Amino acid sequence: MNRIHNSINIVNFNNSQNVLKDGSSVFVRILNTTNTPNKYIASFAGTMFEVSSKETLLPGNTFKATIKMQGKTLHLIPTTISDSKEIENQINKLDVKSFTQNNQQIIELLKNLNLPQDKISLNLIQFFQQHQLKLNIPQIKKSRSKAKNILSTKNKNPNTPKTEDELSNLSQLDLNFATKGFSLSEEKLEKLAKYLHLIEDENSQYEKNEEQENQETKNNLTLINQIKNKDSKYHWILLPFEINLTKTKFTGNIRFLIDLDEKKLQKTYIFCTNGNKNYYFMIYYKCDDLQKYKNIKYFCEPEIEKTDILILKNLFSDDKEFLDIEFSSEAKTQGLFTEDLPITIVEYNA
Repeated sequence: MNRIHNSINIVNFNNSQNVLKDGSSVFVRILNTTNTPNKYIASFAGTMFEVSSKETLLPGNTFKATIKMQGKTLHLIPTTISDSKEIENQINKLDVKSFTQNNQQIIELLKNLNLPQDKISLNLIQFFQQHQLKLNIPQIKKSRSKAKNILSTKNKNPNTPKTEDELSNLSQLDLNFATKGFSLSEEKLEKLAKYLHLIEDENSQYEKNEEQENQETKNNLTLINQIKNKDSKYHWILLPFEINLTKTKFTGNIRFLIDLDEKKLQKTYIFCTNGNKNYYFMIYYKCDDLQKYKNIKYFCEPEIEKTDILILKNLFSDDKEFLDIEFSSEAKTQGLFTEDLPITIVEYNA
């Protein structure tokens, strides 16, 4: 890991130079953002500073760091998991499923991994767990940075739930390619995400040659659907769809998770929207015979009326004996390729 590249540069430390010594350790807290992109107000060594960072930081983020002096420039080198055996042992014992700001376990986990302390980081860790792959923090940061660059061109508020979902989806989509040995440019990643209805199809910064770009995007989707990860027994297939029902246009995507070892469909995710309402479905198959028993979780935003819920239940199956249906927000909160799995980090791949 390039330690200086991943450091935080101190922009203004005027009167505190005498207490900041090369090699000393400090505890850093991010207090606020500034009007300048990638600049933040931070507190450490008993003083507030303006700092710049190439990586996203959020108010409330905390981490330990080592001071590194280079001429007149001061860097904070965040302490990473690979720097401390004690931290590794601590993380191995964690059992964390979902992100909340009040969950100190997950806050400490992400802080020690030098990742932003938010739901997106948890989703990206869960991606590796879902696929039973070695955790790769540098790749997580790279995919997240690429996704952030794509959304930053649209001047979106980064703190809204919708933008957070799009950032998570883009990052996971890029991880799906990267862990199979492929790399998509930001332009190609954005086009594929739009094709799969993972982000809004607004005006792109890139010039459009519709026929050519559609074929290229379809080729990229075919590639990721056909190439399996040699280190994982799980494989995802993604398909976009567009359908007209009662004169209303619905668009979305279907994701199938295949267990390659057992050669069976493990679960299906469906997302669809008509522009006014978003629908989310998670379908788990609990028996070898897919017709015998299913567990279905579904959610709609804005939330639907109780009468609509009954109608949806009737659409799923005529035989309720073999069907477990639940109206749950979990159908929405799951990641693109993940679910709220307990987090157990067994190895850090530097």
